Amino acid sequence: MRSRSILVVAALLFAAVPAMTAESAWTLLDKGIKYFERGEYDRAQGHFAAALRRDARCQDACYYLGVINEKRGKVKEAIALYKRIDPKYPTYSLAAQRMGFIAQSRGDLKTAEAQYLIHAKARPTATSWMQVAEVQLDQEKYKPAEASLAAAAKFSPGNLDLVEMQGRLYMETDRYAEALKEYDRILATISKDSNARYLSGVCLKELHQEAEAVKRWEAVLEIDPWHACALRSLVEAYTGDPDKTDKVKEYRRRLAILKKAQPKVRRVSSKRQDPPAPPMPAEKNG
Repeated sequence: MRSRSILVVAALLFAAVPAMTAESAWTLLDKGIKYFERGEYDRAQGHFAAALRRDARCQDACYYLGVINEKRGKVKEAIALYKRIDPKYPTYSLAAQRMGFIAQSRGDLKTAEAQYLIHAKARPTATSWMQVAEVQLDQEKYKPAEASLAAAAKFSPGNLDLVEMQGRLYMETDRYAEALKEYDRILATISKDSNARYLSGVCLKELHQEAEAVKRWEAVLEIDPWHACALRSLVEAYTGDPDKTDKVKEYRRRLAILKKAQPKVRRVSSKRQDPPAPPMPAEKNG
């Protein structure tokens, strides 16, 4: 009887091994996502790889494996994984967005635009269309950029990043009165936005309202005494005016300090844009 009991227990133990290793690809994927969300990337990677071996249709795993590789600096491997995803799968557009980020960081704006367009058309939001518009503006593709910003405005017309990008579009296409309205919209919400105030001054100067422009730039220095663009504009405006000699001297002193200190490049446009939303939960296909 004892030997028979031992055999029964052994049989149950051996039967449990295949049961543990026979998890479906989708179960492995779901577990991998949980590890991924907790930052346990080694464990997540193992589950995603196992899910793909179990079922090649489990292509959401390719996306997550790509992100893990990207986080680890293995960009080439990440891109290869993103490209494996079939367009019919839900993470295809998310992979396109990731490839857009990579291309944009490398200065490949044409590729970035193409990838961002895939993502925006599949998952249209203010943010996704603004990503498209940004690289279009950087390429001076103003008509497509205007269309992309109009698409973004359907989702979030009051988004301040969108308003700021509209201002940039109008400035770069010499529509200064329209640009001024956009920057004033920002200032109505965030009165201490030094960049919007500076750019509104530039618009006023282009509209031949130099005195008002100077007031705006002086107001910028009240917010940020080291705003290089405002300092340069005021030096230019005040040079030759004997009543402003002391200010010119002081502003040049600050610029010299900034040049010597070699600060990080100041972006003319601040970034208020929220980070991209996290990936949607995996969908089971087949």
